[in-house]
Amino acid sequence: MIANARMHLREYVNNDDVDLAISVMLQSFIQSQKYSVARIIQKKFSHYIRFREENHILLKQILDKLMNEKVKIFHI
Repeated sequence: MIANARMHLREYVNNDDVDLAISVMLQSFIQSQKYSVARIIQKKFSHYIRFREENHILLKQILDKLMNEKVKIFHI
């Protein structure tokens, strides 16, 4: 939770950070279950799982921007 807040340059944790932490925990737990159990859990907690996918897009954009800045620095 704290890492996500810091990634967004905040000094506090908000509801989105908590939702992301729950999503990460759920995905980890779901992956350790049998397929039939995993499908049931995914349906019941789909809100949190979808939330995580949206954050992956944001994280990729941030990482792409950082990489482009580093490449520019080293090519100068």
